[in-house]
Amino acid sequence: MATQQQAIALYNRFYPESHTNLKTNEDLSPPEKISAIQRLAEKFAEGVPEHEFSTAELQGYLLTCKKEPEQAVEGIAGWVVQERKDREDRKVREAERKTKTLEARDKRDANQLQGSLARLGIVAPPTVAGQQPLGPTIMSAPMPNSVALGGGPVAPAPTQPALLAVNVPSKPMVNGVTNSEPITPPRTPSDLATQP
Repeated sequence: MATQQQAIALYNRFYPESHTNLKTNEDLSPPEKISAIQRLAEKFAEGVPEHEFSTAELQGYLLTCKKEPEQAVEGIAGWVVQERKDREDRKVREAERKTKTLEARDKRDANQLQGSLARLGIVAPPTVAGQQPLGPTIMSAPMPNSVALGGGPVAPAPTQPALLAVNVPSKPMVNGVTNSEPITPPRTPSDLATQP
């Protein structure tokens, strides 16, 4: 960001004595013209707040007054005010854009999750087209009405809620014969302590 000394140097480089015409009724000698341009450069720098604008931004402003050094000095204060306002407007627009982007992403993610849950049968899809439910509706997954144990016959389930079928592993085949007795889990030290 430009300092006031850099603003002075930029102004002097932008309006060299040999190519600059000042709006004065008197003919100035080259040293007088250089001195007049230097005074204008200092007034210009007074209107530029230090460390707020880059030299590229100041050069962009000076390009709007390319052949009018006095106009560049007169208009710098108004340009600073306008630039500050434009920056604030850009910040507000950027914040609004980010908020809309986040809201759209959240809505898209929620719709994808809702669709995935609906496909899995965990959440019911909305009943009315385009209308989302107020909260997730949990659906119970279909369960069989019987319990199969040990690969044996299917017994009717008690009058409790439906349970998943459980297959208890049996002992492996030995010499082509399968032992259908259930595998006993290994005993732990606490199980041995409770044995008579």
